[in-house]
Amino acid sequence: MDPIVVAGHLGEPVDRLLGDLVPVADAELLPDVGLDFIQSGEGEHPEGTPWLRLRVAVTAVAARPRAYDGYERRARPKLGPVSHPLLAVDVPWLLYRSHFAMPGSIMDGRGRPVGALLGTVNAILAAVQATDPRVVVCCLGAEQAAYRVKLYPSYHAHRPPMPKELAGQWRRTPELLSAFGWTVAETDELEADDLMFSFARAEAEADGRALILTADRDLFQAIDDRVSVLEPSKQGPRRIDAREVRRRYGVGPELVTDFIALRGDPSDGIPGAPGIGEKTARDLLREHGSLDSAIAGALRERPRVAAALRDNADELRTFREVATLVRVAVERPRDRDTDYARGAAAAREHGMRRLAARLERTAGAAPTDRALRP
Repeated sequence: MDPIVVAGHLGEPVDRLLGDLVPVADAELLPDVGLDFIQSGEGEHPEGTPWLRLRVAVTAVAARPRAYDGYERRARPKLGPVSHPLLAVDVPWLLYRSHFAMPGSIMDGRGRPVGALLGTVNAILAAVQATDPRVVVCCLGAEQAAYRVKLYPSYHAHRPPMPKELAGQWRRTPELLSAFGWTVAETDELEADDLMFSFARAEAEADGRALILTADRDLFQAIDDRVSVLEPSKQGPRRIDAREVRRRYGVGPELVTDFIALRGDPSDGIPGAPGIGEKTARDLLREHGSLDSAIAGALRERPRVAAALRDNADELRTFREVATLVRVAVERPRDRDTDYARGAAAAREHGMRRLAARLERTAGAAPTDRALRP
């Protein structure tokens, strides 16, 4: 959705985000272990939109260990399912970001690249450290939902195929993330964005709070009093709330999809209305209150803007539908702590020795060479 930003200096975005978590340059064994997620059932949305009913598997998590000299551990009581936020993670974005930002020399003992895996795990750990979530939900999905492509064939059409070095790591991602006790949810029909939105809405409706770890601004439409976006930055993860959305776009989260339809989104292949940029899109929505009202009131606009709205009305409504996140039925996961001990074992087996050592100190666990068992 938003473009991948590649640093001028390799590793800089990840290193700045993660502080002292330094990528390793050596590697060891990388086992092949089955995926730790379950996908089941599908049906029809009441309004005809395809939807997916998911049941996600969660790795059993050990009790919190003692204090340590690595990541800060907060000794907090279990106050119930809504006392701490749910953290929904945009795994595809993190994988792509890490693949282009991390040095290609990071390999496992078999000579396979693991930089994308390392950067993804480190980014999630940084978010866990910053937010102390009650549960982490790692979301993966299709590169582009089939129904969006059917609505607008040019959707994502400009994007190159996934690099083969990344594809192999992508397949190993669910096993690695589940080792940390993090819920892994995946769908082939929709996109990770839709899953993150769905978990966030489920949490909000249960009077909880949700954070969405992503730099994809399409997720700004999910923001409300109980849902925020956690945006990576050089200073660390930064929360984006409705006020920040209004500061950036000039409109609230409820009009983000209308704004995208008018302005366009080049990263998704959505052109928007001809000749209408960010300022004009903002002004139209402020004056009229919605895309539909702006189209209906086109005659009151300057001739160029009126023609762009009138002549492209159907396309603009299609662009809005393509940009709108789809709610799917998900089970709200129970509280789960991050399993630093099992995560350390997984990191060591994936050739991430320095990360493994830090996690072992965190968990109070001795290094082990035993193979990870799902």
